[in-house]
Amino acid sequence: MEVKAGNSARIFYRKLGYREIIRIGRYYPDGSEAIQMVKELS
Repeated sequence: MEVKAGNSARIFYRKLGYREIIRIGRYYPDGSEAIQMVKELS
């Protein structure tokens, strides 16, 4: 999934087991970057 850089929800997602794998520059219309996060399923 992608989340906007600077969004405090990233902390919540990390607590749920997601990890950040890549930053995507100028992803959003306002020029902000996104952070792609993944969660391994077992």
